Amino acid sequence: ITGTGTVNGVSIDDGNGNNSTIISSTSGNVTITGSTSSTGNDQAGIFFRDIIQVGSGTLTLSGTATAGNNFGVFSDNSISTNDLRSTNSGDIVITADGFGARADLRLNHSPVGGSTGTVGGANAGDITLNVDSIELGDDVTLQSPGALLIRPRTATTSIGLGGGAGDLNLNDTELGKDRKSVVEGKRVDLGCRRLSKNK
Repeated sequence: ITGTGTVNGVSIDDGNGNNSTIISSTSGNVTITGSTSSTGNDQAGIFFRDIIQVGSGTLTLSGTATAGNNFGVFSDNSISTNDLRSTNSGDIVITADGFGARADLRLNHSPVGGSTGTVGGANAGDITLNVDSIELGDDVTLQSPGALLIRPRTATTSIGLGGGAGDLNLNDTELGKDRKSVVEGKRVDLGCRRLSKNK
């Protein structure tokens, strides 16, 4: 699926909050690429608030914003569950490039609350996030028996953990220390040139 637009590049939403599985594949790959040229705020290259699911194939999302204050990939949990699911060891790869004052990747971070969201699942493969900035909502779960790979999209991007300074920043909540946000996996790999950790 490929889309470009002046609002969202690709919008995956059944419009009624029924927690629908909009896209599903048992063994094939699913690739979604979207780009927005919106000069406004809070649009995205890829916007979704429903369920996208793969089995043994790879789920790949590549979202880009080129103007305004917009996200590369944005999930909104205001009315429904929005999951990126893998049920049979399929990998999930998200590459996001935001613009202006918005993060590259924003997952389930809605001001009006809503249902929980999961990226991966109990039988997922590796989860890879290629981003320079990220926002994780209180109820989002990144779950896999495989690896969670968080890789800066730009080689010079710094990473800050637990209150440390950095462009790609994961605070205590996002690291799961208060058990609201959960990052689960056998290996968490942060690839960067500069790392700051608040002691």
